[in-house]
Amino acid sequence: MQLPLVLFPGVIPAERFSVADAGPASCLPSRSRRKAIAARLWYAERSQSAADAFLAELDHGIESISEASDRWPLFVHDTRRYLFHRFPFQIVYRVANDH
Repeated sequence: MQLPLVLFPGVIPAERFSVADAGPASCLPSRSRRKAIAARLWYAERSQSAADAFLAELDHGIESISEASDRWPLFVHDTRRYLFHRFPFQIVYRVANDH
């Protein structure tokens, strides 16, 4: 299944990738990966345990979406949204049609 994921506090264009081809965080589109790295570095400057928790939350979100992509609520423009529980981030994604 192809899922474009976007990690953001703001909206950026989604890119396509396959969650089956790589580990959770490595399957993010390059722009989203840069945002995730920047967020992890910001948390690491303040607390290594917070940085580790951020990455764990990111991995958990991607894994949850890949297991059941329709579980998360509809958002805008045919996307769905997974909200982080402990951090002010979200993953916005669109399930690609197999047709």
